[in-house]
Amino acid sequence: VTFSLSYKKGTNISRPLKEIAKVLGLSICGLENVTNINMANGFLLAGTAKEAMGYAQSILERNGLIMFIDNTTLKISKKGSGGNTAAVKLTANTGLLEAPRLTDNTEGDEKVQEQLTKRALFRSILNYRIIPDGHVDIDHSGVKGVFIVDKCKYKGDNFGGAFEVSGEAIGGEARTTTSRRRVSGGTTQLTEF
Repeated sequence: VTFSLSYKKGTNISRPLKEIAKVLGLSICGLENVTNINMANGFLLAGTAKEAMGYAQSILERNGLIMFIDNTTLKISKKGSGGNTAAVKLTANTGLLEAPRLTDNTEGDEKVQEQLTKRALFRSILNYRIIPDGHVDIDHSGVKGVFIVDKCKYKGDNFGGAFEVSGEAIGGEARTTTSRRRVSGGTTQLTEF
């Protein structure tokens, strides 16, 4: 699917989002989160569906929002609001397919003070509760703790495939001393110093 979208300066981001969803045959959940987001430079894109989604996502991210597709719904929510109410437990017995790896989190905007410093990379059996901005509780040698899912990619469906999800989740101490985000027990708290 290719798009050719053009909106003038000051247009609300909901207009291109609605058009993208319509062409892809998706319903939208969370448009109330974008009512105050008017595009200062407009929206101009001629490209693929992936490029249109990426362009819209970059505008939303600058405004503290995330966007992802869940089945047939385009979901928009505030970053850090938590996509699932309880952390999905990930152990060798509950779905981990390989040992998770822990790296430094070098992605994200350094200006965001609550940015977390560790990134857990994991691969698990397919679980619909593992979603962007949701929580996973990883309990494996070397990687333990509750993390916020930053990215996930699903493989497999009702007709076959690998039936797995590969994901990246963030956690750990904050980059700055002015604020610290603590992830514990499936909830995220921001503590000011």
